[in-house]
Amino acid sequence: MGIKAGRQNPLYKKHEIGKCDNIGLPFVNDARVIGKWVAVDFVKEIDDFDPLQKSYDGVLVFQLAEFFPSGELHWDTGHLLKAKWTKGTALITTGDGTFAPAYEIRTINGKEYLFIQWKNGDYVWGKRNPCYYVFSRKGVN
Repeated sequence: MGIKAGRQNPLYKKHEIGKCDNIGLPFVNDARVIGKWVAVDFVKEIDDFDPLQKSYDGVLVFQLAEFFPSGELHWDTGHLLKAKWTKGTALITTGDGTFAPAYEIRTINGKEYLFIQWKNGDYVWGKRNPCYYVFSRKGVN
């Protein structure tokens, strides 16, 4: 009797070996984050960001993030992705898992910047610390 090929009885499940964040957080409003934000950079650490010198020279996957007062979050990557948010955290479910990337707003040289953790495979499977997408408020120079 042979062993059947395929994935009918895996030894482990994704959620058992990868990181999955708790996205069951209650909604708490954060008036400061509401609105449209445009991606301007990608950095390893928040303190690496310099508004006068772009760190990342590649194409930014996330181009726009829009936070709605209802707790809905829209990401634009060339197509719309919908998620939720609560104060300090985005709440995202994808085919790869559940993610709760923290966000923080900092004022640098008189301008607001939104830093959102980028939790990808390096975070989920490689157990690495997340990097950060940097956004500026759309329509504000």
